Amino acid sequence: MQRFVQKYRRFELTRVVDGVPVLRLRPVVIDVIRYVGSTVPRKIRIEIFSRFAEADTIAELYKQTLVEENIHFDACTGGNITWDTEEAHLSILVGAKRELHPGRVGYYSEYPKGRIYSFPPPNLIRESYLMLLGSTDKRTFAGYAHGLGDYERPKTKTAEKAIPACVVWYIGERDKTIRPTEQRPRVARILNRHLLRPLGKAELPEDHWSSDDTIWRDAREVSQRLIRAEYFLQQAKF
Repeated sequence: MQRFVQKYRRFELTRVVDGVPVLRLRPVVIDVIRYVGSTVPRKIRIEIFSRFAEADTIAELYKQTLVEENIHFDACTGGNITWDTEEAHLSILVGAKRELHPGRVGYYSEYPKGRIYSFPPPNLIRESYLMLLGSTDKRTFAGYAHGLGDYERPKTKTAEKAIPACVVWYIGERDKTIRPTEQRPRVARILNRHLLRPLGKAELPEDHWSSDDTIWRDAREVSQRLIRAEYFLQQAKF
């Protein structure tokens, strides 16, 4: 389990079914960057993957990390906050006003005291995140919200809708080189035979398809989540 957490820190292992791990991409992950050759913290990195990650949750996780690492914080002494939006997520890097001199790192076994080494307070990180996130209103493009995923949203799809949608995406809908009139009846036959029929669920028509069938829309909605998850899993292999 510890190896899994270290290698796939962006994912949560929810359960194992017949030897197959069931993973969920976390909405936010916080880790500590340490000085080279030392266990002393240098910076705290906050990675946000979902536009619905709560600001209060991020601030609380950040504060918890400060306490665990014995890092003090102060609202008046300054600090360092940088951000980046590469690799399909928002990354916030937090540090002190001044870092340790490389030649003195070896003298410390834990984070040093002193005002110049204090980190920004949790409420400042909370407000910074809200400002960077911007609006989730589809009519605006203020902030980085539209570049993040939409999982963990208040109204998530049920498993009965999400699972068939994922299957549909993988067995056909991801291939845009084949026209829907050719692709979707074949996808419906596979889905009926291997998933819906064995479970006693309502089946899709196999001789035609309708754009009104919600499963095609659901597959399109889950596609971005699947692509993001695949990308982060591939990164963890290296």
